Amino acid sequence: MTSNLKPEFRKKMIMSAALVLAEKRGYKNITRAQIGKQANVSPALVSRYFGTMDRLQVDIMQAAVRKEIIPILAQGMVDKNRIARRAPQHLKDRVKEFIGDM
Repeated sequence: MTSNLKPEFRKKMIMSAALVLAEKRGYKNITRAQIGKQANVSPALVSRYFGTMDRLQVDIMQAAVRKEIIPILAQGMVDKNRIARRAPQHLKDRVKEFIGDM
């Protein structure tokens, strides 16, 4: 159960679930319901912490840059996502290698 968790930990848990799903399914292809199920919380709680899906997608891409999650960054580069395009050059280079290896 997640009912006794501190809000900041719950938010991190939801983001972790979102990142797992985004890597597998695409950051634009996941839903609140899928994230909620992965994090063992209600979809409403996902909305409470992240607002709109557009806002959540921004947060996912920012986390992908911060955590250097190359598959998600590659999705962002293909989509011409502004956050992915502003990633440090070493990450862009890794994305090029990742895409080339596919």
